[in-house]
Amino acid sequence: MALPNAQPRRFNREEYYRMAESGVLSPNERVELIDGEIISMPPQNLPHATAVAATTMTLAARFAATHIVRCQLPVTLSDDCEPEPDFSLVTKAHLQECNAQGKHPSCPDLILEISDRSLGYDRGEKVGVFARAGVPEYWILNVRRRCLEIRRDPITDLDAPFGHTYGSIRLVPEGENVAPAFAPDQSIRVTDLLVL
Repeated sequence: MALPNAQPRRFNREEYYRMAESGVLSPNERVELIDGEIISMPPQNLPHATAVAATTMTLAARFAATHIVRCQLPVTLSDDCEPEPDFSLVTKAHLQECNAQGKHPSCPDLILEISDRSLGYDRGEKVGVFARAGVPEYWILNVRRRCLEIRRDPITDLDAPFGHTYGSIRLVPEGENVAPAFAPDQSIRVTDLLVL
């Protein structure tokens, strides 16, 4: 029997870290803190893992001079929201500032998720969370369709998850080139994000 007006218990980052330190969350457990909820992430299959390796090499080679390429590391968006996207590109100055404050980066120039089985989640809740935080550019590498979905210009949209979305969406197929808004002269082939 459900309790009337029952609300789920939400957690903040401090509680989330205490659960990990005390063993409530296993060190091998893939989870993220999204809007106070602890979300389990599926294990990586071979296509996802291959794309992570290819994307790591491509982004590091292209942006190492200006950005730190963070792979599957936390991004602090608020006190109750700390996702671990597949990639975030953070300026060296911002990372140094956050390290001095004892926290994870909060203002990446670009977030990229590699999506296979999590496509609905990456297009829904993740779009809302990143747009709400003001992340200027969010890419989804769609492994199954072998294309890159580019979202830019975060906007308020009360019908979207978390009340936010992106005003611009562009689909870039495999074989074509794309450049992030922060570096329009640094072109990347979508194929290079998918294939080693």
